[in-house]
Amino acid sequence: MKSGNLKWRDDWIFIFPIAIILFYLVSQWKYAQPIDGPHPNLFWGFPLSHSGQAYHTSMGIQFFILEFLIDFTFYFILAGCLFLIIKDYLNKLIYKKILWTLAGLLIIVQIFFLYFSNTIFKLYRDFDWIIKDGGLELFFIKL
Repeated sequence: MKSGNLKWRDDWIFIFPIAIILFYLVSQWKYAQPIDGPHPNLFWGFPLSHSGQAYHTSMGIQFFILEFLIDFTFYFILAGCLFLIIKDYLNKLIYKKILWTLAGLLIIVQIFFLYFSNTIFKLYRDFDWIIKDGGLELFFIKL
């Protein structure tokens, strides 16, 4: 019984960095006009937009916490399903270090951008919008 619990713990160690990597490298962008807003802005996130350009300054970012938690939960479930498919092919020792290193670098870069961009944190997106354009974003390239 104890070895079964250890096995799940080893799986979670892989699933978490895969979720972080997918979260930052596979996303969706939307060009949307907020209702009663000054001008259209870009918003990012899938399935919900969890961040976007702010209105108070040109380099500002709005960050929506509830949408972020929903998005990360979606990616965590997706990473768990992906891991169940590919776990037999992984060399666990090597890939664990690579995944955690890449996930750590992505988190550091995101913290850097949030810290230096005059970020506004909101609990949720409290405005409606009209989506004018959108698409996928894969490895920071708009498709």
